[in-house]
Amino acid sequence: MSWAQRLKRVFQIDIAQCQCGGKLKIISSIENEVTIHRILDHLNRPARGLPLKRIPGAE
Repeated sequence: MSWAQRLKRVFQIDIAQCQCGGKLKIISSIENEVTIHRILDHLNRPARGLPLKRIPGAE
């Protein structure tokens, strides 16, 4: 199962469907961690997500 199929299955996100109703085609994906960090740094975006909150009693 591809990552796009997993997104659709788990989160109901269809990355191949445009908001206008047309179809999108994935032509590339960036998976190299160093490259991703460089792009995010350039865009002044955090390279890490927000810290997860602990849910009391979930341990």
